[in-house]
Amino acid sequence: MNAKKILRTFLLILAFATSAAADNPLAADNGLNQAQQATADKAIEKAVKKQDELKQKINQNVLDGFNEVKKAIRLLEQTDKIRQAIAALEAATGKFDIALAAKPELGLVSIDSSVNIFELITDWEMVENTTEQALDLLRDHQVQAALKLLLPLQDELVTTTTYLPMATYPDTIKLAAAALVNGKTDKARQILTQGLTSFVVSESVIPLPLLRAEAFLLEAGELEKDKQKDQTLDLLNAAEDQVQLAIALGYTNEDSAPYEALVSQIKSLRWAVKGPNAVERLYGELKKSLADLIHLEAKPQVSAPQK
Repeated sequence: MNAKKILRTFLLILAFATSAAADNPLAADNGLNQAQQATADKAIEKAVKKQDELKQKINQNVLDGFNEVKKAIRLLEQTDKIRQAIAALEAATGKFDIALAAKPELGLVSIDSSVNIFELITDWEMVENTTEQALDLLRDHQVQAALKLLLPLQDELVTTTTYLPMATYPDTIKLAAAALVNGKTDKARQILTQGLTSFVVSESVIPLPLLRAEAFLLEAGELEKDKQKDQTLDLLNAAEDQVQLAIALGYTNEDSAPYEALVSQIKSLRWAVKGPNAVERLYGELKKSLADLIHLEAKPQVSAPQK
């Protein structure tokens, strides 16, 4: 993983370093053995790589056009750079026109994306204990103490994407350029600033416990073919624990249909692995249920444009 692109925060270790003396009940142990931890790490790296690949689909002409707009905004900070600012805005308009000519139906176009990982090193029982302690503190109106316990409880991969609205933004840039040409510099600055508020920000959160559970199930499916039943059962138990961790952290709930199907199938699969029955069909159903659950909980949250 690229350190410049990814902020990997081991929140639990950080919590211990700063508040061990404050009776923090969390423990830096997620219950995974070395092999399972390696599997989990690979799954996270794969998810990050997938997000990076999506960034490659950015429309280059739109991005180049926006970079010209940013250049113009910087130039307008200097009173003797008005002509250069006009040229930059005209260049931006040209880039936007090329993009729209190639694809007139362009709407929201991604111009920036970042991936942040917040990895929690703990298990579901410790999370439940921590939330109970936080509730007790809140009942006593000790809000700040409760926050210290609750704020580290993140175990997720967050992708934040900024979109430029091609239906309106190119016209905004033309208006700003016209204002500059007519000597209305302040008006141009106002138009450019207002145009930035039309951008849309989307945040997609993938719960890492569900990502780990999926990885464990995939590996368990491979091991079963070799009849490595003990390892398979360990992986199934680890997957179930990760699903419980997702529930404890509030990423999903026990009432959802995908969760109920998932738990039922894990139990059936565990029983089948211990016996002589074939389990390929059960693995297929289990993976689908987990994939449905991840998809359900990772829906992007979109921030509407500011007015």
